[in-house]
Amino acid sequence: MLLMSQTAICVLAGGRSTRMGAAKATLRAPDGSRWIDTICGWSRDLEIDRVWIATDRPDEIGRIPDGCDVLPDAYPDRGPASGLLAALRASRSDVLLLSCDQPKLRPGLLGTLLTAASGRAETNIVFSSVGPGGAFEPLPGVYRFANLDIIEGKLSERSCSLYSILKD
Repeated sequence: MLLMSQTAICVLAGGRSTRMGAAKATLRAPDGSRWIDTICGWSRDLEIDRVWIATDRPDEIGRIPDGCDVLPDAYPDRGPASGLLAALRASRSDVLLLSCDQPKLRPGLLGTLLTAASGRAETNIVFSSVGPGGAFEPLPGVYRFANLDIIEGKLSERSCSLYSILKD
């Protein structure tokens, strides 16, 4: 069973940000606040004490949100799965994986995902939605520590997407 106190949160904030045109960690909501600060604040509201920002570009984050630590990607330039791997390694527990560039994310969903995961111990990944055409959306999602070796194997050989992890 998943206990919130035994779960870590990892906010992905790396990458080249080619779609955004600016570093993801600097994106701002209409009220001027940084999305990364808002998302990390929601994480603290869940009373989870291990909150990491995973990135291969720590200099682009600027001010680190209170209660968060920066976690280098396990393998630089290998995508979001590398941030997930770093969080699984560091936490030695299940990880609620988020991204700092999800403006439609709402705080209630985080608690709902954790509650759903706690009731489904046999499930490898608990994610929030299915996208167009029935494709699974990997973020946000709860990723099990039990999958560490599988993710490690995929990433040690090559870059791997979160979608490929969901398929396997």
